[in-house]
Amino acid sequence: QGWVHDYYFKRFGRRGMDDRDSEVDSIVHPLARSESSRQPPNIVGTFINNAFYCCDGLLVYGDGDGRIFTYLAGAFDVVAHEWTHGVTDSSSQLIYQDESGALNEAFSDIMAASMEFYYQPVGVGPDRADWQIAEDALLVAPGYLRSLNNPSAAGEPDHYNLRNYIGTATDDGGVHFNLTIATHAFYLAVAGGRNRHSGITVPGAGFTNIDRMEKIFYRAFVMLMAPNSRFSDARRATLQAATDLYGAGNERSQVEQAWTAVGVN
Repeated sequence: QGWVHDYYFKRFGRRGMDDRDSEVDSIVHPLARSESSRQPPNIVGTFINNAFYCCDGLLVYGDGDGRIFTYLAGAFDVVAHEWTHGVTDSSSQLIYQDESGALNEAFSDIMAASMEFYYQPVGVGPDRADWQIAEDALLVAPGYLRSLNNPSAAGEPDHYNLRNYIGTATDDGGVHFNLTIATHAFYLAVAGGRNRHSGITVPGAGFTNIDRMEKIFYRAFVMLMAPNSRFSDARRATLQAATDLYGAGNERSQVEQAWTAVGVN
């Protein structure tokens, strides 16, 4: 958790979760792993096989049941993801429903992946930086919850036309499903690649410039978006942030091409 705090300060000058150095507390072991066979699925799914930002600087990390998940607090990107929900809660306050909720989740994944690359060596295995989320906590196939570079490998959308559950009660309108549309745009803006659905290839700014993309997306999600923002608003906000920070040059071009590749106009 201290690494997350330090990343936000060193990268963006942010002073804590709320930018006011307010206290942040974490609860680990909220329910013993041994309870996983005795509690109903909703309790297991909330307090054992789960981690979440609760409210007002409070984070909760389950132990995992040892079969599907292991200790959630032991996965750095999980900690970074949940901590970032607190950043969103104290800034843009993206409403946790439909597209705004998916953007809320997307920002947490974008920052989580970025923090891995900031602190950890690139590679495969524990404590290595990659484009997957929760790979150090999930014990079952495919070995991670979500992928920024290849969302479809885990059955998640990499294009706006593939969004689902909007306007339904399922997963608050698909907030944990549709987020990969936005996270894949971030990946393409950084590393480049071809979107398999649109066929559009993005050159990417290059991994050596990942810090610039982090600053663009941070500025957009924290300072330039409203609570009810949609994907199209996120595109406009990141383009504005790129212009604000780096002018109308390569960074803005890569962000624009990335959103276009994932079908967000």
